[in-house]
Amino acid sequence: GAPERKLTEKALASAPRVEEGAHGSLWCCRAVLKGLEPIAQQLAMRLCCADAPMLLSQVRSWCYSPDACDRALAQLAGLHVVELSRGDDGKGHQGKRRRLGSDSIALNPHFQRGLRAALESPHTTPWRPSSLKRDKNRPSAGEVDGHLHSKWDEVLKYLVEPKSSKRVGEVVKQFLVRARLIVEKGQAPGARGSQDSESQGSDSGESEEEEQGEEVDNGKRFVIGSRGYEFLLQNMKVQMWRFAEELIAPNKGPKLKHHLPAETVLRFLFQLSHCKCGEDYSVKELTEKERSLLDHFVNFGFIFRRLRSDGTASSRFYPTSVACHLIDGFKSTESDPGAAGSNLSFNLSHFETIVQTNFQVVAYTTKELHLRMLGLFCQLKAILPNAVVATITRRSLMDALEDGIGADQILGFLTANAHPRALDRKGGAVPETVRDQIRLWEKERNRISAQKGVLHTLDCSAEKFVLIAAGLEDEGLLLWQDQTTKRLVAKPLDLATDIIENTSL
Repeated sequence: GAPERKLTEKALASAPRVEEGAHGSLWCCRAVLKGLEPIAQQLAMRLCCADAPMLLSQVRSWCYSPDACDRALAQLAGLHVVELSRGDDGKGHQGKRRRLGSDSIALNPHFQRGLRAALESPHTTPWRPSSLKRDKNRPSAGEVDGHLHSKWDEVLKYLVEPKSSKRVGEVVKQFLVRARLIVEKGQAPGARGSQDSESQGSDSGESEEEEQGEEVDNGKRFVIGSRGYEFLLQNMKVQMWRFAEELIAPNKGPKLKHHLPAETVLRFLFQLSHCKCGEDYSVKELTEKERSLLDHFVNFGFIFRRLRSDGTASSRFYPTSVACHLIDGFKSTESDPGAAGSNLSFNLSHFETIVQTNFQVVAYTTKELHLRMLGLFCQLKAILPNAVVATITRRSLMDALEDGIGADQILGFLTANAHPRALDRKGGAVPETVRDQIRLWEKERNRISAQKGVLHTLDCSAEKFVLIAAGLEDEGLLLWQDQTTKRLVAKPLDLATDIIENTSL
């Protein structure tokens, strides 16, 4: 999903059992109300003051446009903010939810209680008790952002070359496995060196995979998968968004060893959305589960927490601008005074590229991570003190396609990190000739597809051959046939053999 779609909406709409607990939190109610469209906000505020269900026809009369009202009600229903019920079911607003054609409407009682609590305490700040003393050693915004960048660099370096980065924690590795950014060795069809042993013409593929593999859990070796390569080339905002999605995703993939209920994660994210970047907050105010979640965020760099001289963690923590905006899709960064003073909030560091018409790429960077990212689809030619010169060749691009990286990801990466002067060019950040050639190389690779099959030469009548071929085709097992020689190729499944052996006129 794109960061433009707010996580509040996605989380509550996809987790109907979670929303009852989350809606009871005034932090959740504040965030939901803030994210609603203006008409939906008005409806929610009016319904909050109602102690009994309202007739749907009366609610519609509040709006100047029936269509606008229906859109607002649809948004509220999608977030489980309202309950729509029949007026004669005797259950009032506790009745069964129905479609917009229902007779009466009321706020979700959990949301109503939370919203009233939020309105009664509009200036409350999470995790900052009145007894919290002024922090004499408060870090600067640059220090907080520096922590985020160094930690996130370690995560990306581990993806590019696992054996070169030993500093990532077990929680980070578990997240990468859960998101399928790294996959078990032999199960990464898109990655170089991960083909089946039958298709490996030599031991070179095996040795290459050994170099990329890393023992993560129970002696298993993992390599970067096609999703991991795609993840590397995404914008940092999208990468952070992916992390938040994985945290709240219900019943998706293997759970983390220290798995926390989605309700706890959502409440923590909602509270973070009301914090300011670089402000200090008290760890003592967190519940036990929230402290465990805090450790996850510190491991990924989203929250800064100092270590004392004796090695113990500080009793305060400092959210980064990324953590404060995970829940709203980074839309309010510009207007947040807490994010001001740090223009690096969503950038790993200075990294700008210029793509020339001769397929040469000049990248202004001093970071080894950026060199490795360019090396995924370019051939590096020269490394200068403040820049890298590389070339997009057919071989380097084909290798990238083999890894599961698509032409759209490569072009998007070059555009997102383009030099300002390159963006001002008439033909765009990437010259048209380069764009077209990259897409042609991708189409060239996709012209032929390989599938495993078994060749069957049948000794039967032409009528029976037609019946067998029709039976295989109905089951989606037929890959090729030649009626003249009575030969066909079917998928290597027992069902195909049964159809061939048991078909009769």
